[in-house]
Amino acid sequence: MKENLKRFPDSSKKTNYNHIVPMITQKRIHIYSTGCTENKLDSAYYKRFFEKNGWLISEDYSTADIILVNTCAFKKSAVDSSLEIIKKLKAEKKPNAELIVCGCLPNINPEKLKTVFEGPTFSPITAYKLEQIVKAKGSLSDINDPNEIYENTINQNHVKNLKTKIMNNLKRIYSPAFQAYDSSLCYIIVATGCLGNCSYCGIKKARGRLKSKPLKKILAEFNNNLKEGNKTFVLCGTDVGAYGKDIGISVTTLLQELFKTQGDYKLVLRNFEPRWLPDILPDFIPILKSNKIISITIPFQSGSNRILRLMNRSYEIEELKSGFKKIRRANPSMLMLTHVLVGFPGETEEDFELTMEFVDKVNFDHVQINIYENHPSTKACYMKNQVPDVIKKERYDKLNRKCKIVMFNSFITRRFLNPERSFLGNG
Repeated sequence: MKENLKRFPDSSKKTNYNHIVPMITQKRIHIYSTGCTENKLDSAYYKRFFEKNGWLISEDYSTADIILVNTCAFKKSAVDSSLEIIKKLKAEKKPNAELIVCGCLPNINPEKLKTVFEGPTFSPITAYKLEQIVKAKGSLSDINDPNEIYENTINQNHVKNLKTKIMNNLKRIYSPAFQAYDSSLCYIIVATGCLGNCSYCGIKKARGRLKSKPLKKILAEFNNNLKEGNKTFVLCGTDVGAYGKDIGISVTTLLQELFKTQGDYKLVLRNFEPRWLPDILPDFIPILKSNKIISITIPFQSGSNRILRLMNRSYEIEELKSGFKKIRRANPSMLMLTHVLVGFPGETEEDFELTMEFVDKVNFDHVQINIYENHPSTKACYMKNQVPDVIKKERYDKLNRKCKIVMFNSFITRRFLNPERSFLGNG
């Protein structure tokens, strides 16, 4: 059997799913996907697997023989949303249809899942179970990683679809974040899993430790898609910045090899953890000056070194600010996106103001703000000095107002005043 680079197969682990209908030609499967780009890529992967095994992909879950729900458990609201979807599909599926739950929820919060569902489940690192559950003839390891995200087709409504298309076109103009979610882009999964141990995050329980795709496979994937006419490539992974650390190379080596290919193309880098910047900057800066990278997401999470230590984030904020300055100077036109977490346990007003100050100093093009929520599988859940919900909401609103101003100023500068801007905010 070929090595399944993305799914961490372990054929030694067997589970009895004899009650599930075996795979036969013309059975119907409906896939419902929630969550991040990586989840949508997983769903596209499962879609290919079912098609390879002779199944029809059903746009209507009410006609499906099996419904596969790919869940998100990034935060409490995502867990609650996933549970509501599971309950809805359980109630509305046809009587003899089987429901399978996958994604991050089965590993991150299995107790919560069991309150609404006790059927077959698997996560990204136990995807081998899918073969057993549906008694597939073909193997997941025979399926190539997809280069497109899977879009849900549940509750189709032509008026709603038209509205969605119009909004998506507007987002392409006004929202830098949309560049990493547009279904027209070409996605390349370079790695899955991470090397971090952030005290608030449960994603590692679902996606495991870092596993990088071999460089030759990525280059072949890239060149094949470039020949087919793709122009914008999104490099995806739980932590793209950690690429290669498990196989003896670095993300800068990957980028250098990609850029040896001539052509009119651009790259988007998702989920680039800041901890790797100090070591790679000497090699990364010349790469940025090529202007081939049009967007990068670097989640700084907090402007307070004290909170970063509690989060178990391995960098200092001043060091990160210096890195951002060098990045902006190297490629002024590149979009810089980030994530911020407010209301982390122990966060004081002073800590929060440091975050506000950092956002003001670094001219981000887009800021995704998340309110801290307890995950029972994380260390932060059991920390003292939990911030009251009302204060979290106040801080979110205040930071959101600040970020709207910062992002608007960035948009105006980018679109009308100076597309090759070379400044770094107000500090």
